[in-house]
Amino acid sequence: MTDNSDKDLVERGNDAADRGDHTEAIRLFERAVKDGESWAALNLGNSFLATGDVQQAIRAYERGWQAGDRDSGLSLAQVLEDQGGVDRAIDIYRHLVELGDQRARVNLAWHLRQQGATDEASDLLRVVMQHEGEAGDAAAGMLGTWELSLGHVDIAEPLLRRGANSYPTARADLAEVVLSQGDLDGAEALYSAGIEAGELDSMIPYANLLERRGEIEKAESILRTASELGDRNASYNLSRLLRDAEKVDEADRFLRLAAERGDRFALRDMATDETTKKS
Repeated sequence: MTDNSDKDLVERGNDAADRGDHTEAIRLFERAVKDGESWAALNLGNSFLATGDVQQAIRAYERGWQAGDRDSGLSLAQVLEDQGGVDRAIDIYRHLVELGDQRARVNLAWHLRQQGATDEASDLLRVVMQHEGEAGDAAAGMLGTWELSLGHVDIAEPLLRRGANSYPTARADLAEVVLSQGDLDGAEALYSAGIEAGELDSMIPYANLLERRGEIEKAESILRTASELGDRNASYNLSRLLRDAEKVDEADRFLRLAAERGDRFALRDMATDETTKKS
């Protein structure tokens, strides 16, 4: 088969993306989109995003969304959120909800709750929970975290259990509930599953638990992973552990990193250090 086949172009583009050659993937996906396969704009946007070219990714997703591709619309809204375009993202989610997209309902519910529309947000999640699959499970997990924040543990626990594998905060919250019930092994199993899945939500609380138990090296390892993923609290907690271990230079490096990321405790400590040096 040759480049004259649009299906072949996309398949070859996917192969290139799978092996990490996003430059080649972009070339192939662009040709497919140009030939009228607008659904390939999603693949094109994903490859642009993998190269760090966010603006080109947005343009690609926008093209797919304008052509009616829901997945492109969902990806567009998520990237816009990350770039501060929350209002536009919410508009897209609302349009997707009108089209019956359950994933968009979950994302819209989160934003509505942030805006104080808690009843509308909860109603949206309950609609999604009627559906099996990842979106329904994520909706249950999100609602469970909200119920737990209100102290409704009995209501929250079954929701958290359903959503644990689809909503990272639900897994971490469930671990806290299980831990409060005295089931240390169960809590550790939940935290470990979260860490294996790369979920930051499980890393900090598990590291804190390990630190309280004196398992400092294991806690430090988890915090290093979380810091590498960009978590500012992990960077600060790691700096504190390293300082206790008298690894001063490395501790200072992570303290600066935490401050650069906006951790308030790191900023406080650095300000205190500066004051001490001047006095």
